[in-house]
Amino acid sequence: MTTDDIFQKPATEAPKRTPEEVAAWILDTQEVVRFGSDVVRAAMDLPPWREADPKTLVRALDIVCENFHIELPAEVKDSLQRAPYEKVSFFASARGEDLLPRMVDINPAPEVRTFIVKGEEPRDGEDGFVQLLYDFRVRPGRPLPDGSIDFRDINKFPQAQEGEFLVRVYEPTEGKPGTDVYGLPIPARPGTPCDLKVGDGIHVEREFDADLERPFRLLSAAKSGIIVAEFSGEKRDAASLKALSLQNQIVVKDVDFSTGNLGDRLDEIRCLADVVVEGDIRGSFVVLVEGALEVKGAIEGENVEASGPITASFIRSSARSGATIQTGAAVNARLLAEEAVVVGREVAGCRVVAPRFETSPQGVAEVLCGHVHVVARKVRMEKAAIRNEVVLDLGTELFARLDDLAEREADIRLRKEAESRNLKDRVKVLANKLKFAQVALDPEDQPALQQLRGMLVAVLRGQMALDDARRGLEAWVQEAVPSLYRMGKWVRQILAILGNMVQLEAQRAEIAGMREAVVEELRGLSVDVEGTVWSGGRVVIRCGTLEEVVQPPPEVAKEKVEIHLVYDPDVKRLVEAF
Repeated sequence: MTTDDIFQKPATEAPKRTPEEVAAWILDTQEVVRFGSDVVRAAMDLPPWREADPKTLVRALDIVCENFHIELPAEVKDSLQRAPYEKVSFFASARGEDLLPRMVDINPAPEVRTFIVKGEEPRDGEDGFVQLLYDFRVRPGRPLPDGSIDFRDINKFPQAQEGEFLVRVYEPTEGKPGTDVYGLPIPARPGTPCDLKVGDGIHVEREFDADLERPFRLLSAAKSGIIVAEFSGEKRDAASLKALSLQNQIVVKDVDFSTGNLGDRLDEIRCLADVVVEGDIRGSFVVLVEGALEVKGAIEGENVEASGPITASFIRSSARSGATIQTGAAVNARLLAEEAVVVGREVAGCRVVAPRFETSPQGVAEVLCGHVHVVARKVRMEKAAIRNEVVLDLGTELFARLDDLAEREADIRLRKEAESRNLKDRVKVLANKLKFAQVALDPEDQPALQQLRGMLVAVLRGQMALDDARRGLEAWVQEAVPSLYRMGKWVRQILAILGNMVQLEAQRAEIAGMREAVVEELRGLSVDVEGTVWSGGRVVIRCGTLEEVVQPPPEVAKEKVEIHLVYDPDVKRLVEAF
């Protein structure tokens, strides 16, 4: 006899079915939902109450639950017997260390009659992902105001300042394991981490995103430079980013309208790294480099600036360096350097401003010089062929600073004289007031008056410090009678004048120290010129108000010269160096 046959007898019969038979019938109706090979939901039918009394059904359910490693709670058993048609649900607690809890629904209502055990599907971990914090997109050229098109790529070389945030790399999650209907765990697949290679120049910190509840690595620029990103395939987006680094040097061919855009303006190249130009800087470009600039060809741009050294074969425009400028030739150029300018073949039609200027032959016998104006502290011209006028202004900014300090010192002297006259006038007026008050005051107020007079005399003679006198005056005012308040006000004004005079003297002393420092710097002014001065050429050496001219006689085609001079601030003139 099958389990189905058990419940096919006529209702008039009173079946004596065992709980084991009822449990077998329930289990035989089982329908399951799987996740892979694991059963995560099992649904079974319950027999009608006329076929199994509540007590037998409860004992049968005990057996069914045992099949799923579940213990039927006592309160559930009691509920099924007291209210045989009400739905009951309970959360089956874990049995043993290796089993997990599940949900059980029992609905004995005649129109439903189900017993369901529910596990939980695993939730796979989320893959790691990249969030880009900088603009990495390369955009095509843009229309120009005249209607033409700038065909340079925009943002072809993205750049970053030191400390700038570049990328967030979110870590994968482990996922949440599931549970089958028997309480056994179903493992979750962990997320896949991002395969992002971090290269040079990138600083990595570990952070936590509270909104996403996920840890991430924060990548920032450890230095200023060019962002180098490698993408997989042709598509450039966060998902295809494979490597990130920061380099401090970029190499370009020629700087012209074919160059990738490195700045915000159409005519500007702005770079946060060393730049090597294999060819020339042409046209009206402005090149601003936060680093060193090496131009293997010519610099002909509108304006070229670098915070580091500039090296070029030829310069025919304005160039400014935060360190040194070294070039083979400079023609009709404006050269400004924080340290030195060095020329190896020719310098003509140029203005040079730098602490040090040198000519040193490179591949030639002499360095051609003409129509050159140099503002420097030290000049050393080796094997110079001077064809036209060369003007050497030594220490121009130092003499300008001396003149400015002299003007400031003269202004302080005039202000001190004015304050001194003011002080004498006020002391004279106050002395007369004190004499009058000494006669007019009551005898009991005389000691306060004498105290004020003594304090004033002491501070004027330098026997009392100015701050002590101010504190003493404030204490005196607290104790003085109202009739003496005006006397205290006059003394306060005198102390203010004395304070101004002390400040002016401190400023004068500071200026004197600054002047001494400038004088010491003037001792370093020097000029050394060795070479040839051709007919029509001359060397003009200016130092403050001094000017010396070296040139050959009219009848001489050229003349060898050796000039070795230093400035002596004690005698205020150029003297021979030994």
